Amino acid sequence: MWAIDSKLTDLYKEHHLFKSCISIQFPKGWHSIIKEIVQFLEYSNRRIDFKIVVTQVKIKFGMLIVYLEPELSVSGDAKSYEQFSEIAQKVDGIANKSFRMCKICGKNLVKTVVDSRIAVRCLEHFDVTQGDKDLRRMRL
Repeated sequence: MWAIDSKLTDLYKEHHLFKSCISIQFPKGWHSIIKEIVQFLEYSNRRIDFKIVVTQVKIKFGMLIVYLEPELSVSGDAKSYEQFSEIAQKVDGIANKSFRMCKICGKNLVKTVVDSRIAVRCLEHFDVTQGDKDLRRMRL
């Protein structure tokens, strides 16, 4: 079973992009996704007239969810809203990679058949006692 790695989450508590963040929760296997999001936001923030910060990182429905917020000095115009929307969509796309990654090791998940149903799992970190009864007998 996977767990939240507090050492990794502590790395981001003091990071300037996370200064308004209410919670940072992600498993070790998804750390590369967080690093990619941070790099993208730092790159994007250098190219726009306002800053975007992370307000929450969590797991929802088995996927990584990252909430963002623009830091505007005045009410945003249409251009600012459009830029924020584009950046948020890109961050969502990066976070959606978590759906295909193992929470423990970060490797890509593969499709397997378990009890006549397609399941997506990491071949190194799945419970061999689950699934087809004949397969369980062979491995036990």
